[in-house]
Amino acid sequence: MLTLAEQHFGMKRNTMAYSLGQAAKAAGISKTSLHRAINKGRISAAKNDNGAYEIEPSELHRVYPPVAEGNSSANPDVARDGTPETVVETEVLRREVGFLRERLADKDGVISDLRERLDQSEQERREKDRQLTALLTDERQKVEAPPTNAGRGFWARFSRRSWSA
Repeated sequence: MLTLAEQHFGMKRNTMAYSLGQAAKAAGISKTSLHRAINKGRISAAKNDNGAYEIEPSELHRVYPPVAEGNSSANPDVARDGTPETVVETEVLRREVGFLRERLADKDGVISDLRERLDQSEQERREKDRQLTALLTDERQKVEAPPTNAGRGFWARFSRRSWSA
């Protein structure tokens, strides 16, 4: 498949193009990851007459920086799955780690606040239990009833005798 420029100007394809395996080795990623990148459109590649991909080195290294021969882990900007890490992703992860560290540092304050609330709730529960027990058992102070005849005054005794006589 010829590109538009090749068709228009009659340019010949660069013979330095990578095959899928060569490109994967040059970028330090798997052929599967490279094939996924081609399918997603992150890297453009052309198929030759045999149906094999031809990937221009400049196009490959635009997305995946080259790695030293025999050392695919030398590229710190490429994740384990073969996708390049971007600065934005790294910054998002750094912010998330910072946020989580702040929450972890504040755990002592949260724990002490929860303990105070638990103690206060326990005190309130005990007071309500005491009030409920007092209502159920009628623990009011009992007032002694006055004696029937002993505490009566003169007129009360007099009027009673007059009735009983």
